[in-house]
Amino acid sequence: MNNGFERLVLSGPAGKRYNFPEMKIPNMRCSMANARVHGLPGALEDAADAVQAPVRKRLKGSLQCAISASPGKMAAGRCSPRSASAS
Repeated sequence: MNNGFERLVLSGPAGKRYNFPEMKIPNMRCSMANARVHGLPGALEDAADAVQAPVRKRLKGSLQCAISASPGKMAAGRCSPRSASAS
């Protein structure tokens, strides 16, 4: 779930550094929790399939994010800090 992570990061030092306003829990929405309340699958792409939504999650962006967030891996043609320090 990204909701809690985003609140912690954007309300913490990273958010303060970039002047994000404090994120309060009542103002946040979690699409996974909302889907499950309505009896739908929690995963955004599965919930979209269940309701036959014409708009889909862009999976290419999710893959790029997962690749670049993997420590110690080559990410989209650039070295991670760990592999760069070994050379």
